[in-house]
Amino acid sequence: MKKLEELTELEIKDLSYDDIELLIKLRKAEEGVKFITRPIEPDLPTVEDPDMIVYSCKILGDNIVFGDMKDVTEAVTLLQKITKKYKLDYNYSKTGSDKKFASTNLDKGICSGETLYDIKSQRVYSVDLYNKVADIISDNDKLNKQYEKELKEYNSSVDDAKWIATEIKDKVYEVQKKYQQLADYCYYFKRDYLPLAGDDETIAMNFIIKAYGLNIEQQEYILANYKEVK
Repeated sequence: MKKLEELTELEIKDLSYDDIELLIKLRKAEEGVKFITRPIEPDLPTVEDPDMIVYSCKILGDNIVFGDMKDVTEAVTLLQKITKKYKLDYNYSKTGSDKKFASTNLDKGICSGETLYDIKSQRVYSVDLYNKVADIISDNDKLNKQYEKELKEYNSSVDDAKWIATEIKDKVYEVQKKYQQLADYCYYFKRDYLPLAGDDETIAMNFIIKAYGLNIEQQEYILANYKEVK
């Protein structure tokens, strides 16, 4: 097939969408661009939602999880009543981590915005349901990662070839716009200027030249094609 630069303007003018896409594909082949089909997003099995609510209580900086809010409240109430509470600590630079001491600095290790007894609810899986869905979650993750890898490669190929599509489409648009404008001139010439000039082509041409500043090529095209206007 012919390359774009081998086509005449009249041939470019009549190019269809499929013709243009074929020219782009030909140019991609010449430039060594990979032909990659857009990957299909995987249709993943549905994963059941977590079936338990647990209560995570950060007691003295350490997370302890309860299955019932009542138990959390009782544990916190009990701890708040204890007057002598300590956390095991150590000075690594002096004695390493083996030699520990009982510290009353209970705030150590607690993040900003948290309290000594910070309670949060959270939905999690029971052991039975987790064992049921774990493989499905793992397989879904693998399929998603493979899809994302293929999509990235596809998008990279498309991005690398954007300049080709832009260059060809811009040229085709430029030519088609030119001939659409010429078709409009032929229409104006036949419908408006020729009747006003008493069917005298010379006078009618003078009219349209003054209106649109036509060059020689445009004038010749009008005279050669205006009679085909319906």
